[in-house]
Amino acid sequence: MWDKREAIQRHIAQHQVTLLVGETGSGKTTQLPQFVFEMKPKGRIACTQPRRVAAMSVGMRVAEEMDVRCGSEVGFSVRFHHNCCESTKIVYMTDGMLLREAQGDPLLSQYSVIVIDEAHERAVDTDILLGIVKLLCAKRSDLRVVVMSATLDMQKFQEYFTGAPLLRVPGRMFNVAVFYTQQPVQDYVAAAIDHAVHIHLTEPAGDILVFLIGEAEIERAITRCQDRLEREMNSPTARPDLLRFKVLPLYGSLSLEAQKRVFMSAGPNTRKIIFSTNIAETSVTIDGVVFVVDSGYHKQTLYDAKVRIDSLLPAVISKASAEQRKGRAGRTRPGKCFRMFCEKDYPTLPDQSYPEVLRTNMLSTVLIMYRLGLENPCQFPFLDPPSHQSFLDAFTQLIYYGALDENDACLTEFGKSMADFPVEPHVARMLFLFWILPLIKVSLMRLRSYYGALDENDACLTDFGKSMADFPVEPHVARMLIKASGMGCSADVAVIAAMIESGNVFLRPGRRQGEADQMRLRFENPDSDHITLFNVFHAFLANHRSPTWCDNNFLKFQTLQQAERVYMQLVSILQRKEYRVVSAYRQDTKVVDSAKVRRAMLEGLFTQVAFLPSGFDKYRMVREKQVAFTHTSSVLNKGKPQWVMYDRLELQGKEGCFIRVGSVVDPAWLPDVHEEYFDPAEIPDGLVAAELRAVILKRNQEKAQSAKDQI
Repeated sequence: MWDKREAIQRHIAQHQVTLLVGETGSGKTTQLPQFVFEMKPKGRIACTQPRRVAAMSVGMRVAEEMDVRCGSEVGFSVRFHHNCCESTKIVYMTDGMLLREAQGDPLLSQYSVIVIDEAHERAVDTDILLGIVKLLCAKRSDLRVVVMSATLDMQKFQEYFTGAPLLRVPGRMFNVAVFYTQQPVQDYVAAAIDHAVHIHLTEPAGDILVFLIGEAEIERAITRCQDRLEREMNSPTARPDLLRFKVLPLYGSLSLEAQKRVFMSAGPNTRKIIFSTNIAETSVTIDGVVFVVDSGYHKQTLYDAKVRIDSLLPAVISKASAEQRKGRAGRTRPGKCFRMFCEKDYPTLPDQSYPEVLRTNMLSTVLIMYRLGLENPCQFPFLDPPSHQSFLDAFTQLIYYGALDENDACLTEFGKSMADFPVEPHVARMLFLFWILPLIKVSLMRLRSYYGALDENDACLTDFGKSMADFPVEPHVARMLIKASGMGCSADVAVIAAMIESGNVFLRPGRRQGEADQMRLRFENPDSDHITLFNVFHAFLANHRSPTWCDNNFLKFQTLQQAERVYMQLVSILQRKEYRVVSAYRQDTKVVDSAKVRRAMLEGLFTQVAFLPSGFDKYRMVREKQVAFTHTSSVLNKGKPQWVMYDRLELQGKEGCFIRVGSVVDPAWLPDVHEEYFDPAEIPDGLVAAELRAVILKRNQEKAQSAKDQI
């Protein structure tokens, strides 16, 4: 990379957009921003990454290379963690954080150079950012953009950025021998563990990097691998010269402290065995890795707009990902890559990753696009445009939430508030103006006020919608937070939102699952998984944030630390937006008003309500023709309440859909939250509609009797 330094600087100075393909080991992620820094641009240099772990670790590494403190001239910015100051010149950040900055500064005027790294991954925020900088280039002739990748589809990107020159930078790679399985493996996790153990017992020094698909799988694999290795090391026949070992996880929700351990030396005569998601594929360099075990899978989010279900499912990786994983073994010396699939299957892998924007829920994306000042998200210059159905579903949900004004397609004031939070939004109805107004005008009129985020008169974000967009959470969580401020429990809902955002907090180690389940009972609320999470958070604070207490109670200390950081940011946004921060939690009894909190949560989750008919074992969704079981880990699985609300449905292969985190709902709340949404005439499921009619009839009778009593 250093040999190309002057050529790269010339290209950036002479061209507004530069496309750079840097092979694995070229140093593009760490070196190029430093080359730009030498050019002394007036403003900051942003270097975006698809993942928070990469943004933080690379930021710290570059600060070390430049011999400065991280947070001074070089810093990083990820959701809920900002480490920069006024004098910072190079900022490593997630794509999403730069998009959030663009909400307040549409021209991104404090940045002179924007470097978009790992563009080949085609994350949804990356694709939105590519479109934003393309539009910005027409408005800012001084702006310089560099799009980087190790495996870029150059023809597509050169057509997108017309006339952009292409630079290729060779990598510094040692030879990596590739080994395949002789037969297809039935259990790739077990096969990966077997290979990791075999490598440790038979191969010379060198760290091992194992690619699996997710946090839960990684934690289980670590337990099994440690057990196996301890037995082998303690065996009477064990070789006396065997290396010691340290088994470590690497995934997105790890705390910064836990991530740092992956990059530190394991010490003399000790081998690191790292079980990682695909975050270790690119950008992140773990010195010392010589052996890679590739499961051949990653997790991919698939969204079905018709029934509004997110499915996080294992999917085969692309050839580009397989090559990136292989390259992790050849950074410092010749290495070996063990692939858990047959050589004949390699040609069947897709060449590149399927763009996330084509398979994801567009709700949060559309809300942010409105907040960025884009008048018509449907006309945005996507590299690969999403389907009309995806847009329609997002617009419909925004209208439900009251975030979108359907008459002029702008955010309501409530919608603006929703956008302020780093959570989900729900309400829209813009699409009808652009594509199918004659077909859906009547139904959209019914949807117009569901969420209060879309103004039905002009199809733009309401003030409420703009407020929603200010929160770095999903729209339904943003709406929930804002509404809770007027219901006396915004601080409590912020705790629950923070716990959900921070990931799974419960540990279930393989040999102690029964003990862990018993400890979990201490925190359970019989009516609500959400209140259970709330109880865990307050117990953590009451026990002085003790790591030992967390270990004894089978709770993840790092997750609770992260939850507290998220909570503080959500409260800060509420206060900045002048919403009341109040709590229904009593310190003397250590009990929260569960009904009040659940009623406030329903303001955001009313489109995610399900009903269990008598004699049935599956819940039925109110609006979608979809059924779901309660997950065995949910408190709802014990009592099987009739009405529940949930965060999301999880599709688990052939087993079907499951509600993992949910709460009991008093059906009398439903028509009060949103009369139109729960109108029985609009409910497709006859059993659900009949029950709602009974609920509404009972409510009306009680109101009539109450009025009578007052006369």
